[in-house]
Amino acid sequence: MQTSASASMARNRRLTAAAFVVVMLAAVMAACSGTAAPSVAVPTIPPAAASALASALGGLPGLASGLPGLPGGFPSGLLPPGSEGPFCKLLSADEIQSAASDTIIHTDGDDRNCTWTMSRLDTINVRIEEDTTSDFIAQKLLSPDARDVPGLGDKSIWGPGLTILWTAAKGKTYAVQLVLFPADDAKNLALATSLMQKLLSRV
Repeated sequence: MQTSASASMARNRRLTAAAFVVVMLAAVMAACSGTAAPSVAVPTIPPAAASALASALGGLPGLASGLPGLPGGFPSGLLPPGSEGPFCKLLSADEIQSAASDTIIHTDGDDRNCTWTMSRLDTINVRIEEDTTSDFIAQKLLSPDARDVPGLGDKSIWGPGLTILWTAAKGKTYAVQLVLFPADDAKNLALATSLMQKLLSRV
């Protein structure tokens, strides 16, 4: 039987591994693209960091299902106001809330990305990943389990471990990322694909 001390040590090892993964993700993306990784406006931690932490910790179901004492999630106004830039106008609040089956409590973005934080603290981020059509080499280094998604844009890949959908279309590469969503690969891919289709129809 695992003691509380050994469980604590194991959790600390996973946290250390997660922190290392976050640093490596940023370094690999910057090295492969030749430019700094795109800024992602998240009011707490960046999506890549949150995903890496969630993966390293084996998921955070408490956030995905509401925290104790807050079964309905967190209220609107808990987080400071964000800046709803032009990219946030490409997808409506109703579309995001319908996709997430949750209520938006915070929106933040600019002309290249937008992040919606929901009441359960799961988030949806959409962004311009690259200003060219990607060959997805860097993305596949970040997400070795990535697989092709046919029929979406010029080419698309889905990274289930990081819950990111990358799509090359219209001379650019876009990303839809889900953070701290329940571990349901088919449902998450369908959700991300639906949002990407809407996004591509409006850019």
